[in-house]
Amino acid sequence: MNVGRLRRAVLPALGVFAALVAPAACAENNETSNPNDTDNVQTDQDAAVPTTPEAGNGADAGQPEQEASSRETCSAGGFCTTPLPATFPLLAVTALDADAWAVGTQGVLRWDGTAWNHVHATTIDPSGAHDGVWTAKADDLWVAADRKVIRYSKQGGAAAGFREFANDFAVNASWLDPSANALWEVIRQDDGQSAVRRFVDAPEGGLTVQDLGIPVWPAEGGSYHWSSIWGFGPSDVYVGGERCMVNDCTWASWALRGAMAHYDGTSWSVTLLDEGQSVMATFGTPGQAEPKRLWFWVGYRTLYNSSMTTIRLVPIASDGSLGDPIVTKDMPMPPRNRP
Repeated sequence: MNVGRLRRAVLPALGVFAALVAPAACAENNETSNPNDTDNVQTDQDAAVPTTPEAGNGADAGQPEQEASSRETCSAGGFCTTPLPATFPLLAVTALDADAWAVGTQGVLRWDGTAWNHVHATTIDPSGAHDGVWTAKADDLWVAADRKVIRYSKQGGAAAGFREFANDFAVNASWLDPSANALWEVIRQDDGQSAVRRFVDAPEGGLTVQDLGIPVWPAEGGSYHWSSIWGFGPSDVYVGGERCMVNDCTWASWALRGAMAHYDGTSWSVTLLDEGQSVMATFGTPGQAEPKRLWFWVGYRTLYNSSMTTIRLVPIASDGSLGDPIVTKDMPMPPRNRP
């Protein structure tokens, strides 16, 4: 499970309180897992988790103080606040069963079943930010960051440890293909153009990087700018963004249209959407027991309509093409936390 894609709407608020609390499910779990890389890992063994009695249980149930404490630390749905061992804002979270990870501007946190621990202090400039964190199996983590990829995994017979690799580009979005354990990134190059790259483990602890060649210059003129990604497999990947039909779409809403690109394992095809809009986030349903569907968040440029954004759910045909929206919901435009 990965909710990094929702961080722009939810986690910026959590970041304000990151020095105080973090959300965690209250259910007990006996599975614990701790990184063993003593050179790179920093842990905080002193982080204490307050005991939060369930309302209605125990001899003191019903006392006003007890009920007030429960209301303050746990929600009706069973989510409770817990202390954090670090003070930097959190930006994304992922979990595999009870093994949860969170990433922020200065490092990686891990939930051991009882408490959060600061397990890796990143060397990324604090002015940068991690863009996504992904896990598909135990003791295996990918972190997509501006100008860096952070990897936590086992190499050979050694214990799992952290490794960092220079990426040299800003990250717009990321997605992990669990079938191949491959990290896909939509990056923004120094010339402002977009690209899609795929990272996989290489022998001896390195990474192999492949440029997937997403279209940037349409035959009809203008350029594509890509900003979101989701896939159902290595041969079924969707990337969202916009097409600008002139040199600068800032003052020309007629020249901007939303765009969705589909990769079939060999080549890309592009579908254009509405005028003046850009696909800012993309998320797909699994599509195993039911037909595949794709959610995407369509936002207007601020100069065109600063208050409007739309969430859409569309079906996906067998050839990968997008159908007419099943759900369309207009919503107020939330504040953006990055340009």
